[in-house]
Amino acid sequence: MKYQWVDCALLAGIAAILVNCVSPSIFLAILLYWCLVRIVRQWRYHFINSMAMKGIKEKNRDLIYFVHYILTANDLNFECHLSMAVIGLLSTYSIPSISTLLKSTGGFSHDIQRRYADMEILIREFNENPPNGIKRESIETFNWLWNNSYPRNKYKNNSTISIEEMYKDYNERARKAIFRLNAIHNKYSSRILYRDMLYVLSIFTTTGAAYCSNNSFCVIRSMSPFEREACFHHWMEIGRLMNLDVDSEWKSFDECLQWRRAYEKKYRKFFESNKIIAHSTIEYFIDFIIQYIPSKIIVNFVRSLLLMILGYFQEDNDARIALGLHPTVPLIMSITITCCLYFRCFVIRNFMFPLPLSWTARLTNIAGIPLDDAAQSHCPMKQYKYYLNNWLDYGNTTYTPYLGHHKVSKAYIIENLGPEVINKGDTCMEPVYAERKKKEQKQNEPNI
Repeated sequence: MKYQWVDCALLAGIAAILVNCVSPSIFLAILLYWCLVRIVRQWRYHFINSMAMKGIKEKNRDLIYFVHYILTANDLNFECHLSMAVIGLLSTYSIPSISTLLKSTGGFSHDIQRRYADMEILIREFNENPPNGIKRESIETFNWLWNNSYPRNKYKNNSTISIEEMYKDYNERARKAIFRLNAIHNKYSSRILYRDMLYVLSIFTTTGAAYCSNNSFCVIRSMSPFEREACFHHWMEIGRLMNLDVDSEWKSFDECLQWRRAYEKKYRKFFESNKIIAHSTIEYFIDFIIQYIPSKIIVNFVRSLLLMILGYFQEDNDARIALGLHPTVPLIMSITITCCLYFRCFVIRNFMFPLPLSWTARLTNIAGIPLDDAAQSHCPMKQYKYYLNNWLDYGNTTYTPYLGHHKVSKAYIIENLGPEVINKGDTCMEPVYAERKKKEQKQNEPNI
């Protein structure tokens, strides 16, 4: 890893300075602390890697889910969320057939706050919870998972829920989120291309691991081959529940990544809808940042700066051009961003212990409040109301505010998330776009 030589040079420089500035006992204490941090971080790496290896060899869904969850919500939380926000999300907008459809729904012109918040919660639901359920003994083995949630008795009317009912709900909610997402897609099934669905799935499958591999200088660490494969199998489970024939498309992470690159090379190009959708999303986040800046001159400068930063993170010039961003990034900005990212990783790698597993991030809460059967609507499973584990406010009116613990949390029902044109409570196990594949094959659509 190329960053190791830079790490060694910096550490040697720091050691030389400390030898001349502090007493031998303090220097020895700092050295022992550094050694302990490195040992603990190496142990954590081997722990996750061995879990991934065992999960893949034994085809253990529980272990695969835990590996993906720990990587994306703990060890590489910042890297995975950053790469999906600035690379993965925008990559989907660089395909004209996808951006044209998104533009036609109208959600990006007047309802982007709700659209983004609902999609984030749905995606979090089937990543923070096991897509195909989990064995109770696995939950008891990884009991840290249950600790990272507000206690049940902090919610009104929630202290009476039994462990059995909470466990049953925990095993169902990821599927409910996927089936709700299927219902949203099913609404536009006549216009959704099957190959585009595969491409979006490949984005979620590969973006985090690919970013860590391609930018090893600016990340805490890269994923091991077994960790990449565990993430691949996790998303393949989700793909199957979305009624995608993923088993006939890809057999490994590398195959999925190669397919994605070939797809982008073939179909990625600039289209006006790409720019409209991408910039509406970008402006939404920029507006959130600059709302506290009083001066219009500074606002315009910050807006231009943030657009260049987003351009820096894109994988190549073709991606920038397809999104309507400036094709080149100033050298001084590239150097500045790279140095900032490296400094962050240097400090974390060498002077900070990995976060405890009980601190693994969750936006969604494990325990929900069961609703009356009369409120089930079209959903075949028992409905629950959930409170967000963290504060989330995108100007969204979908969620019911709940005041407590010195901040406003918001409640939601999985089966009600999504655009208003989708009936509340509607879910779908087999979306119609699966039939789209047959139509495309008959029409001799190009395959990759």
